[in-house]
Amino acid sequence: MLDALTIEVATITLSGAMALFLAWTWFAQKLSNALVWWSASYALAAAATLLILMDKQQNIPHGLNIEDVLHISSAFFLWFGFRSFNGQRVFILPMVAVCAVYVTAVEFAVDATSLSRQAFIDMALIIVIGLSVLSISEVVTSRRAGNGWRRLATMILIGHSAVLFVRVLLDDRPYLDMGGFTYALEAGLIIEPAVMPVLLGYTLLALAFERRNAATETMAERDALTGTLNRRGLHSWLAAGRHEVPLSVIVFDIDHFKRINDTHGHAVGDGVLEQVAARITSEIRGGDAFARIGGEEFVVLIPGTGEQGARVLAERMRVALCETPLTVGDVSLSVTSSFGVHVISSASMDEVDQAISLADEALYAAKRGGRNRVELVATAHAQPS
Repeated sequence: MLDALTIEVATITLSGAMALFLAWTWFAQKLSNALVWWSASYALAAAATLLILMDKQQNIPHGLNIEDVLHISSAFFLWFGFRSFNGQRVFILPMVAVCAVYVTAVEFAVDATSLSRQAFIDMALIIVIGLSVLSISEVVTSRRAGNGWRRLATMILIGHSAVLFVRVLLDDRPYLDMGGFTYALEAGLIIEPAVMPVLLGYTLLALAFERRNAATETMAERDALTGTLNRRGLHSWLAAGRHEVPLSVIVFDIDHFKRINDTHGHAVGDGVLEQVAARITSEIRGGDAFARIGGEEFVVLIPGTGEQGARVLAERMRVALCETPLTVGDVSLSVTSSFGVHVISSASMDEVDQAISLADEALYAAKRGGRNRVELVATAHAQPS
């Protein structure tokens, strides 16, 4: 039969094991730094429960409400982990301030009043509930996790907060005799501290792995140097249906790029590619696709834009690149680019690949025409070879 002692031992064991497991997984798998905060939260919770158990079993003095301070700190670290997971800054000072105020309040209350030990426990539980609400708000507003695991984490935290709230309401009061419900309530309050660490711990791990997998997939679809899409990312963008027709295809490359590499070195050439990508990104819309498809060759897909709009945009991009010199380290370079434009009425991958080839032909027509210019496919085909 499970009694309070068995559950407390299980809670200490499971919380401590989960703390070690989270820390080891972070180190071995190079996952989110949030795991470090969550590991520390579990370690503090295990230490707090251990102190409670020692006090009950051996009546060992351990200072003034240290276990309450550890529980509060554990809740803070859990919240810190969610903030770190969401890419937000973590501030330790609020935790230090709350713990200091709590300890000070308990010290003065012990000397000045006859408040029971349970009153201080309830005070700590209320603080922990507030911090759990902050953790829930971080989970709910997170855009860095899938909905499934995020919902499960939210449900676990809400359930844990509800259990703590019931503990505050019941205090040291005897349970009302309500038959099976009373037994179920008492059993739930006893078992929850041992079950919650396991459920939440594996959910936190799932969130971290999901984040890592999403980042890996994103990296596979991005050009490592410029941060633009690569061909795989371009095809994924098309497959996701993020486009309207007509679809304008603009292909461009940097004029005399080989000369830049030969004269100034590949490091400068890489810097030029990065700055060109940044300038073009500032000229296009968030719903457009921008990809690097070759050494110095790029493509921009513009949904819902016809030939005239595509020509205007390509001209704007051309001017953005040539009107101001690029500075890479100590080297200042005037860079021009040639553009080819084609418009299609369907956005299938095969048709887009064909459109890129046609726009590429228009690009080389622009180079034959003197470089630093925009050519449409129809115009390029009308010119003699």
